[in-house]
This record gives sequence, structure tokens and C-alpha cells, in this order.
Amino acid sequence: MLQFNGRRPTRNYLARREQWRLLTLFGMLGLVLVLMRMAGREQSWVWLFGEEAASTSAQAPAEPVDSVLASGPATDVPDAVRMPRLNSSDAVTPKHLLPGLPRELYASVVDDTVLRGGDEHEAFFQTLAVLGKTDELDASLPKPLDVSFVQLHRQPESYRGEWVRVRGIARGAFPVAIPKNTHGIETLQQLWLQPEGRPDDLLAVNVLQLPPGFPTGKALQAEVTIDGVFFKRWAYQSQDNVIRTAPLLLARTVVWTPPAPTGISTPTEFSRLDMALAASAVALVFGVVVFIVRSGRRDVSPANATAPDFQQMAEQDAGNDVARMLTKLRERELADETSPKSSAENAT
Repeated sequence: MLQFNGRRPTRNYLARREQWRLLTLFGMLGLVLVLMRMAGREQSWVWLFGEEAASTSAQAPAEPVDSVLASGPATDVPDAVRMPRLNSSDAVTPKHLLPGLPRELYASVVDDTVLRGGDEHEAFFQTLAVLGKTDELDASLPKPLDVSFVQLHRQPESYRGEWVRVRGIARGAFPVAIPKNTHGIETLQQLWLQPEGRPDDLLAVNVLQLPPGFPTGKALQAEVTIDGVFFKRWAYQSQDNVIRTAPLLLARTVVWTPPAPTGISTPTEFSRLDMALAASAVALVFGVVVFIVRSGRRDVSPANATAPDFQQMAEQDAGNDVARMLTKLRERELADETSPKSSAENAT
């Protein structure tokens, strides 16, 4: 039975073949990392699923609302008593009114106008004064009514003065200048809210104070929940110089959960740090390859080269020579065959 107990020869890492093999492995690893980062981008899959599937906000609203005001906002409308229309099927009940804010307080509020003086001015600041003393977590308060953008925009008279709750993404937060008033209100913040499920619409919210750490300015993306009092369908001048309307809410503060810090980020493009790290890795690999190549050339230089001793190499071979092993095996078999014959001759 043949037995080959020879050991595997040691790799020669100074050989050009091994050097190219290591370089290929490093290159494949870098390619995998680049593909992983590209696969994490939403835009990379547009060709496969289409633009609508690549963005969660690509679908158009089910009920489009035209916020453009047909005529300019009324700035000098005589005060008139406007009773809310309670005959609508979606009309709310008095249980959604806050204490200290009766429905009659908003009788002179006129929709599709800027903030007017007189009784409307008084209703605006009195509502803020009551909200400043209101704790949203108080169990004795009425439960806020969950309303949508369409309800507030299309039926402002039915929801005026009601304690409501809206959800969405804050897109901007700015301080607004307010006139002097008898209720001691000096500061006010205005939030522009993208209602939940309606990326093309805006809702204005005036709040007395923002939570600690809440971002301000433009281009925000803070998911919030707001409990407040619906005031009116407010007319304002948009950035495209068009008079538009938006539901206006008054609130004490905003319910907002700061995003938890994470060590994993999904950038939309490679940052300068990523590019610097990639360049450093390539330079390091290149330097290692150059060092290995030069080291191999020094070892095999003509000055240091000597004639190989094939006899010594044969003696140091660990048994990988199959021919030699077969020869030894044949000699052993011949010796075993001749041993009985010699024993028999000695016996005779």
C-alpha cells in the first residue's frame, strides 16, 4: 500500500505570482466595499423599480387641494358675527373645546385673510394666553381631535377653536414679530408643517416655545406631533409671490423626539473623509507591493546568487519524490522475496 506522508511546500510570497494574487485579493475587497456603499443608496435602484417605488413621497395626494387664493386677502373687512356651520356630518362637538376658550370667542374670525385687528386680534392672543397655561398631559383636558389637512382646509368654520392634533414633518421654524398685547406674550415661533401623507401641502403653526434642541431655520426634517387650537384658514404670500392659504394652528409647544445618535450613516455621496481613506488604503497597498517586489529582487541579485546544490536539495526533500519512493518500495519487496530463499539454502 502506497503512503505519501510528504508535507505541503511553503508558499513563496516573494514570487511574482503570489504578489499578484495578494494584490487581486485587496482589489476585490475594495470593490466589494464600494458596491456595498452604492447599494445603500436609494437612487441606485431607480432603474430596477422605477422612480415612484424609489421614493415614498412620489405618490400624489388622493385629494388634491388648491391653496391658491382667487383674490387678494381681505385686510379691511368689517367685523361681523359668523356663526359656525354645525350641520356638516364632520362637524365637531363642544367636548373638544379647551376651558377658557368658548366658541363665541371666534365669531369674528374671517377665513382667507391675514391676521386682522379688533376682535380677531383679541381672540388670537387670548388663545395663546390660555395655551401658555395648559399642560397637554393633563388628564382633565379633553382628548384632542385627530384631524387631517383636508378637513381643516375645506371646513375651517366647523373646526374653528377646537382642540385638535396634527402630525407631520417640520420643514421650517422661524421667530415671528408680534405686536404689543395685553396678555404679555412677547415671543412666538412659526412652524411650517408638511402634513402626514401630503408632501405637497403646508400647514402653519404658531407656538409659544420650542422643545430644547429643536432645530430652526430652513430645510428641516423633524417629525413632530402638535396639540393645538385651530384658528383659521390663513392667507399668506408664498415664496413664488402667490397668495396662498393654509390652516393656522396655535399651540404651546411641539412633541418631538430627537433622533438617537448612531454610528452608521448612509451618505448620499462620498464625503471627503471617505475619499481620503480610500486613497490612503490604495497608497498603503501600493507601498506594500513595491516593498515586496524590491525585497525579492535584492534576494535574487547576481551578487548574492550562488549555484544551487541539487544534492543537498534532494537530501532535504521531505518525500515528495514519487519515483524515489517507488524505487525504495521495490527494493524492500525484492529483499523480502530473497530472504526465504536464503534461509532455505542455509537449512539444507
